[in-house]
Amino acid sequence: LQTIPAFERRPFGGLLLSRITLVEGDDLNTIDLVEPRDSAYAERALSRRVGSKLRERPIDVLTAEDFVLFKLLCTRDRDLADAASVLRSLGPDLERDLVDDEVGHIATGEPSHDLVARWRDVLSRLAPS
Repeated sequence: LQTIPAFERRPFGGLLLSRITLVEGDDLNTIDLVEPRDSAYAERALSRRVGSKLRERPIDVLTAEDFVLFKLLCTRDRDLADAASVLRSLGPDLERDLVDDEVGHIATGEPSHDLVARWRDVLSRLAPS
């Protein structure tokens, strides 16, 4: 496949975003690659990854807790809705203490992205209205 790089490692909230376009005939498909700006957190998230399969091929995926954290590191309101949906779906099976701890660690190193406020926003979406 032919690829066209759009940009590499641009800050996007608490993440670095890289984008490439795959060209196959007349079709264009965009792939976004994300990584936390906090490299220590990136290492911790990778150390917790779990094995899965996609089309019978082994892949590594983030834990649900790290998926929630990546959503918090984004900037869109839709990402907060996604994070709240995971918390609602998993309930007590999600290690909320781990997310709380990581929010505290990451927030101290990334003051330009209000991770604590975003986490509070997600938690407030779980409260009965």
